[in-house]
Amino acid sequence: MAQKIWFFPPSFNFLPDGEISLGSIIPHPNRPTRSLASLSSASHPGIILPKINTFTESDHLHSQIGNMNVSRSTKTTYGSVDLETRVFGSGIRGDTLKAIVNLAQVKKHIDSGMFGKRPIYIISGLRIAKDSFQVTRESGSANSTSVGASTAPVTGPLSISGGSNVTTNGEQSKKDSYKTAPGVVFAYRLHVIRTKRDGDVEPELFSHRTAFLTGEGEDENTEEELEWEYGEVSKNVLLDDMEVDPDFDEYPLGEEGEESCIAFKH
Repeated sequence: MAQKIWFFPPSFNFLPDGEISLGSIIPHPNRPTRSLASLSSASHPGIILPKINTFTESDHLHSQIGNMNVSRSTKTTYGSVDLETRVFGSGIRGDTLKAIVNLAQVKKHIDSGMFGKRPIYIISGLRIAKDSFQVTRESGSANSTSVGASTAPVTGPLSISGGSNVTTNGEQSKKDSYKTAPGVVFAYRLHVIRTKRDGDVEPELFSHRTAFLTGEGEDENTEEELEWEYGEVSKNVLLDDMEVDPDFDEYPLGEEGEESCIAFKH
């Protein structure tokens, strides 16, 4: 089974019934607030999403460390907090997937790819901080300067030879800390909806003839037959689908390494 991937939001200022919500369709994993459609709203009553499972993770505590180069490092630490986790309890049925890809804004995005149909992503899980928690960011850099000098022997009454080496070390650090509001989104989880391909995805498949047309006014004989898959977003899926190489850090969660969290560099 592929490792479960969670994503940190751009900031801890989002509520679960706002811009980052279960059922939102987004164009890219690193743009969770750019919604193509919000399926949890009353605007799409005919699209039935899976049942939501809810459970609590107590005293959630971890940090993320990034090394930009040998002389600079960053560290972000999160204070202990209870997380309410909400996730889809099952996959999405084929008729629901078909309805999703036929939504006007979603279809427009899918059809805008230069080299085929673009994938779309659905927010299928949220981790929500039940209370306020502390966020501490530390960055540091170390500078080392070495100056060497030498003189060649001088012939004459007095022979002189010598050398010197001066090394200076300087360290700079910065630390910022703040507390979030209670009830904010701590992390989100994604599933991908895309045309069937090889890759690290555990899919549910459906095929149909009427999801996409190559132009207006075309008859049934010119319709495309596409097979779509729906599965969890792993790191391999992320690297395979993104049109521009994503810039992110990955951090393991838990002792068993069954989960990890990705922080995009904004």
